[in-house]
Amino acid sequence: MTNRVPLNMERLLRAESVQTERPHWMDGRDWSVNPPLAGMIQEVLWQMRPERCVESGTFLALGTAIIAKRLRDLEVRGATLDTVDFGKNDDDLTATDDDWRRLELARRNRLNKIMADFPEVAVRYHEGHTRDMLPRIIRMIGQWDFWFQDSGHLPGMIEEEWAIMRPAAAPFAVAVFDDINMAHPIRHLAPEGWMPFWSAKGGGQLWLQNTG
Repeated sequence: MTNRVPLNMERLLRAESVQTERPHWMDGRDWSVNPPLAGMIQEVLWQMRPERCVESGTFLALGTAIIAKRLRDLEVRGATLDTVDFGKNDDDLTATDDDWRRLELARRNRLNKIMADFPEVAVRYHEGHTRDMLPRIIRMIGQWDFWFQDSGHLPGMIEEEWAIMRPAAAPFAVAVFDDINMAHPIRHLAPEGWMPFWSAKGGGQLWLQNTG
């Protein structure tokens, strides 16, 4: 059962320097989630033991692997992890069709490894725009306990996803918005009933916990 308690911020700050526990098949050079953030995510999962996790922005499923492994190691019964990615972005003119095919193959291979290594966690991959996929996930799980937002980082997309996710937050749910630097417009986002915390590590992160 999810621990519905306030986060211990002192432990969270210390976790920035903790060695990240990643699956044995994950090469140390194969990294898109920065190590300080990964350590902090592991600490939050340890404190919360969340049952219903959501990730926006699967990309190469490295964050997916870290979350799934931690949930398995913590023996969180009935844990689910729903992860969403846009798939091919036709607006990205810098990537060729071959680039997208290679990315899709790498992502699929990584997701297959995660599902094989951590069968205790129900990992579900959803492909499509988050404005379509996140409501579908909410209908499946009802409420969420932990959300890692690492898809689009423009204010409009973050606000769109937040408008979908916020009403479905469980008590003491935690949201992590990655790549939020000191100058980012949403850095000072602090809705009523949510406790904010900002970390400068890596690209910067905004953490919010539902206290209502």
